[in-house]
Amino acid sequence: MKITKRQLRRLVREASGSTKKYDDDSALRGNQSKLPDALQKGIIDKTVEDREEQEAQEKEKKNESITSLLRSMIKEVITAEGECDKASGHAGCIRKRSKGWVVLSNKDGKCWGRQDDEGECTYYSSKKEAQKALGAYHR
Repeated sequence: MKITKRQLRRLVREASGSTKKYDDDSALRGNQSKLPDALQKGIIDKTVEDREEQEAQEKEKKNESITSLLRSMIKEVITAEGECDKASGHAGCIRKRSKGWVVLSNKDGKCWGRQDDEGECTYYSSKKEAQKALGAYHR
């Protein structure tokens, strides 16, 4: 049986564990394309893991910055709802919300009736009722 040089090289390459299977992968640098397939695969897998980890970190950073931006926007909207502090000449603010009228504190800008950040506001059925409650507090 006659064998060509090309076939012989291929057989030697396969016997040494080196084929062209991974040679063109972008994760391989320099002469790494001449390494055995097992080493090439290891290099490629490690590079892919590193890329995925870096992408996950970048995504987390982006989410943190979006969260921070949203928080500052919400805070801005809440304070833009009206200045309710004593320095602005107010004894409190009355605002219309979807569930009814609320009185906002002139100290922290939060609605009355909240025991903590998760608590419910005290809602009044009319603006007059809310004004009455505010007036009773400041007597």
